[in-house]
Amino acid sequence: MSAVKYLVLAIGAQTNSKHLGAPYFHYAKALALASLDGNVDVGTVQAFALIALYMLRACQINGAFLFFGQYLLPCYG
Repeated sequence: MSAVKYLVLAIGAQTNSKHLGAPYFHYAKALALASLDGNVDVGTVQAFALIALYMLRACQINGAFLFFGQYLLPCYG
């Protein structure tokens, strides 16, 4: 299962409880970071966009800004 699917589950679970989606988020973030091997594809960019969205919803503004920048860099190349 891809990181994007786990992140969608985490964001959906975040609507009911902040702590319910955390295990999905941490697993998906580990998958997304493991996929940074120099060959960035659309799924990786989507995963980092969803990580930024999850962190914004969790009121982690600085972390969201960091991941927002990481998913925008491959878009320029």
